[in-house]
Amino acid sequence: MRDLRSGVPAAAAVVVMASAAFFLTSPAGYAQGVSCTGINTNVPHNETAEPPEIEACEQLQGTELAETAVVGAAAPSAQAAGFGAVRAQTLAVTNAISERIRAISRDLARGLGSAASRPAEATYRGIAAGSPDSRWGVWGDASGSFLRDNASVGYNGPSVVALAGADYILAPDWIVGFSSGYTHANLALRSITGSRASNGAVVAPYASYILSPNLSLDGQFNYTRLSNNVMETGPGPSSAFGSNRLTGAVNLNGYFDTGPIKLTGFTGYTYSWEGSSKTVLSNVPPFSDNLHYGVFRVGGVRRVINSSSLKPMYLSPSNMKPQGRKMAPVEPL
Repeated sequence: MRDLRSGVPAAAAVVVMASAAFFLTSPAGYAQGVSCTGINTNVPHNETAEPPEIEACEQLQGTELAETAVVGAAAPSAQAAGFGAVRAQTLAVTNAISERIRAISRDLARGLGSAASRPAEATYRGIAAGSPDSRWGVWGDASGSFLRDNASVGYNGPSVVALAGADYILAPDWIVGFSSGYTHANLALRSITGSRASNGAVVAPYASYILSPNLSLDGQFNYTRLSNNVMETGPGPSSAFGSNRLTGAVNLNGYFDTGPIKLTGFTGYTYSWEGSSKTVLSNVPPFSDNLHYGVFRVGGVRRVINSSSLKPMYLSPSNMKPQGRKMAPVEPL
């Protein structure tokens, strides 16, 4: 057997061109380790007894064309699914942290409003006076959602976020905390029979500053390291790649009480960016290695407390007698 380009033995040609060889990895079971560089599969030859290198390259070219078509079809849905996961998980993580820190900030802020009638030694959130442990808090949150985009290049599937955190009250007007957790999404793509899956760990420091009895400002920064996989079901191309997601959020919160009605409002901005390593989809529009999501948010919560037994009671270390409500005398039996 001789190489069609130069007349030298084919085995020698493969050795010489090894540095430029393209190795066939198709699941169809074609010949392995064949160099197609410079081989013209269109030259006249006997189809019933064609040289093995031409036959292998013809199979390779057909496979490449088929896989290119699949990649082109996968790119729109893969892009849409990536953006959908970024949006859903960004909101899930930032909401969980914001709601936690807003609840603590409200207690501290409203406490400042009654500082004149409250003993200096009174502690936060009603825990016994003088206890250093009252400054610490731990929490956990888990949420899941089913994402759906019914467009022809849409997606559908579950997204899950689980978080745990701890926070510490540095002073009557400062709170700091740290959270970590896990994110997961597995979204079926509508443009091909395949899916885009992602799994990652998230870490998130946060802080809040009490501006006044009616205002607080909080912020958080989240980092998520993700492993991703875009894969066609059955024999077809797949792409595994890593990505980094950076998220920042800041909120201005307002508090107002009128009788039993407790009002909390907030406005803020959240921004998330995710950058991934290069993949087979990188140069196929509209797929992008960078995803961006930003949103302004405005919201509020109203709570009504009906029970008069929930009036605050502060303890004075000097006499340890309840202040703020009267105690009924205890009659002897």
